[in-house]
Amino acid sequence: MHDTKSICLRELARLPVVIPIWFLAIIFPFFGSINSAVGALLVSFTVYIIPALAHMLAYRKASARQNAAEKPPFFLPS
Repeated sequence: MHDTKSICLRELARLPVVIPIWFLAIIFPFFGSINSAVGALLVSFTVYIIPALAHMLAYRKASARQNAAEKPPFFLPS
């Protein structure tokens, strides 16, 4: 496609990419504010909740806690 000299053929190849992006830009003219609101709502979830859930899933069995690189404190039951 990059070797062809025909401008019409290159433009036809680019249309399937450009038209959906253009359509989304028309639908969401204020995407920056929407993106800010979604980011504000999801930052705490991705920073605090997902790592805690991953840790609990990884060390849910006593054998996994005993084989961990850093052992749990002595006052926590394992």
